[in-house]
Amino acid sequence: MALVTVVIPLYNKEEQIGRAIRSVREQTFADWRMVVVDDGSTDAGPAIVEQIEDERIEMVRQANAGPGAARNAGAKLAESKYVAFLDADDEWYPQFLERTLEAIEEHDVAMVSATMVELPRGNDTLAILRENGVEPGVFSFKGDEDAAQVRAIISVIRADNNLMRTDIVRQYGGFFEQGKCVYAEDTTFLWRVMLSERFIIVGPALAVYHMEDSDLGSLTEARPLAPYLRDPNTILQYCPPEKHELVRRLLDILVLRRVRSQARYGQRLQSFLLMLKHPGAKRYEEEYRECLKRVVPGFETWCRIKSRLRSLRPKRQ
Repeated sequence: MALVTVVIPLYNKEEQIGRAIRSVREQTFADWRMVVVDDGSTDAGPAIVEQIEDERIEMVRQANAGPGAARNAGAKLAESKYVAFLDADDEWYPQFLERTLEAIEEHDVAMVSATMVELPRGNDTLAILRENGVEPGVFSFKGDEDAAQVRAIISVIRADNNLMRTDIVRQYGGFFEQGKCVYAEDTTFLWRVMLSERFIIVGPALAVYHMEDSDLGSLTEARPLAPYLRDPNTILQYCPPEKHELVRRLLDILVLRRVRSQARYGQRLQSFLLMLKHPGAKRYEEEYRECLKRVVPGFETWCRIKSRLRSLRPKRQ
């Protein structure tokens, strides 16, 4: 039995799937088994996989159910101690498995995340971490951390730049898959783990995120709403009570970022309703007020009128 199961969800990526599989076959660590989950592809992607002669590679098929469901289907087949997820349009550098395995066994953590390069921009998530005053290492949140700092740490972690214990995947419910979710189905699961367990970030970059090949990267409108913004319990139910306030502060920051994004696409009503759903975002007074200006027509005028009316009230004796 292999030490690592590599799970690749596949949906209409005939031009990229060969690159992803090749990056796994070129790993310096070779004791792996791969499960490619064809999520109802309508192109030649599955045929390309079937042509690869490697007994370590298995492909299973399912009706289209979304990336979260495909990853979960692959993870259910894992009999290995560890599991790693790689998207069909991304790739790993040759030492990805070797380095992440060394780290997870040396530090006895639930998950190892490697920094990565984002193409075509060339952004390096290690540099992004350091810009926020964060160095790679072991992390374990207590609940009293600064939410903005926590966000800076966990925002650089995606589905396909980490390796984790297989039992952790099952303990934290796997990837979000309700309604064929195609956005934040990975972070919903990963944040459950990171906000509850010890994990480690290693660098330099060991993975490549091909934004130019991502379906989300080509969106010309606001991205779908993340599951945890629709329902915070998708994360809260998996976190210890002492960390609930940290989670809420984190989500309030994300709500305000989301509102600013939606406002650029004219989604004022949706943004206003989201702010009402997350009243805790008011704690960030300046950002909250700025968001109201963007989504409530005439808000600034009303504030000036309200201020003027206050100034005209007779002072109490």
